[in-house]
Amino acid sequence: DFDGKDGTEIIWSNCDRLSENNTLSEPDFNAIVTHARNRLALVFHKYLSGQVRGKKLSMTLNGQTIDAYDPFYSQHNATQDLPPEILSVKGKKIKISPYILPHFSKLKSAEHDRLAGSEGFLKNQGFYVYRNHRLIISGTWFRLVKYGELAQLVRIGVDIPNSLDDLWKITVDKSD
Repeated sequence: DFDGKDGTEIIWSNCDRLSENNTLSEPDFNAIVTHARNRLALVFHKYLSGQVRGKKLSMTLNGQTIDAYDPFYSQHNATQDLPPEILSVKGKKIKISPYILPHFSKLKSAEHDRLAGSEGFLKNQGFYVYRNHRLIISGTWFRLVKYGELAQLVRIGVDIPNSLDDLWKITVDKSD
């Protein structure tokens, strides 16, 4: 119930694809829900934080609000927010924004764990590609450089407008 507010409500019930033959245990189900919440917080963080058109998107899962998860930790005073570079492609602008995350000594344990993610800092370094402010690719170097200790705190945001979909050959459902 939206109480007269604009929005979209998605209701999933009888999710038969979560497990084979209903063998999913409660802890495993809870892990799936936690993973989904974390993924939504990351993929839509620019909308959830109000970075897009200055209006915050509100999202809930099982009645609990999903808070934005900024992979660049850009609001932390020890994050190095380096000057962005704007590239012009077919008259459209692609914004490249490099960040260096705070050293672990400048973070609380919970902050460090959240930034590292389940795969650690090494696997989460690299490019974070956004299409129309929605994350579509995260934590990759596209084989340009190897993952390594020296770059484990480096994350680079790449913002691509949807007006360049034909160039990137992005399909309507964004699966390719």
